Amino acid sequence: MRTPFQNDLKAHLRAELLHTRTALRESQEKMAERLGISVRAYVDLERGKSCCSLVTYLFYLRYCSTNAQASLNEVLALLPPADSDESETKS
Repeated sequence: MRTPFQNDLKAHLRAELLHTRTALRESQEKMAERLGISVRAYVDLERGKSCCSLVTYLFYLRYCSTNAQASLNEVLALLPPADSDESETKS
């Protein structure tokens, strides 16, 4: 079961990828190449079917984002407060 944070993160990244690809005027193939993932994996990210790994997100920040700090701040703002039940890691 996904937490609200995970759903919000997936939706945020989906929108950010779509916006960035449009702004860069890149194909899905080129974006996948920039992120070091398959075209199918990229398409799944853009459609909201999956969420990316931390490594893929770091590649996005480094090779695609026009403002990596702002992008990271937006993702961090989605995190639940440290004292909430949702912030606890599950084993």
